[in-house]
Amino acid sequence: MTVDVEIKSNDIVRKLMAAFAPETRASMNALAADELAETIGAHIRRYAMSKHATARRFGAQPTRHYENGVGRISTSADSSRGYVVIPIPGISRAWGSVEITPVRANRLTIPITPGGETVYGKTVVELRALGWKFFQGPRGHESEDILFGYRGKGKAREVKAMFVLKTFVRLEQDASLLPTQEALLKKASNAIIKEVMEVVRKARGSA
Repeated sequence: MTVDVEIKSNDIVRKLMAAFAPETRASMNALAADELAETIGAHIRRYAMSKHATARRFGAQPTRHYENGVGRISTSADSSRGYVVIPIPGISRAWGSVEITPVRANRLTIPITPGGETVYGKTVVELRALGWKFFQGPRGHESEDILFGYRGKGKAREVKAMFVLKTFVRLEQDASLLPTQEALLKKASNAIIKEVMEVVRKARGSA
């Protein structure tokens, strides 16, 4: 999931920028987008440091889902706006709850703790590549929505309850995932105002 953070400057900034050529406005928007990308990245890294409880429950190493996503943040800009693209699944929970539904299957596979570190951060496809085969609990039984994995033969055979099958998952809002939209707007506006003042200073100096 990707969130586009559109930099919508306040009225003062819009009036200031209107005096400049499109190329200059695009440059200013790009600067603001870069500033926001740094702010957002730093915020997500701080957030991630306190969010490894799930990995501990599974007895696994953290997947570094958020930290790795920060490295893929990108920016773009034109004469009217700038964008920060945050390609981290679920990041839009910062601004509201998110409902996840299956895309290429009938149901979602949600890892459960009996699977331990074997399943944490892995998909069924990845586990199949490691030699695991799967079967679902019997219909009508309390385990009918559980996906079990097994591999090996005889005494070496392993069987684990690995995933619970769901038709959808609702992730509640977590406002601490990102800075507030108000904070982002203020950061972008300040960056543009600072650059406008610098452009004006240089223009006066060369006059």
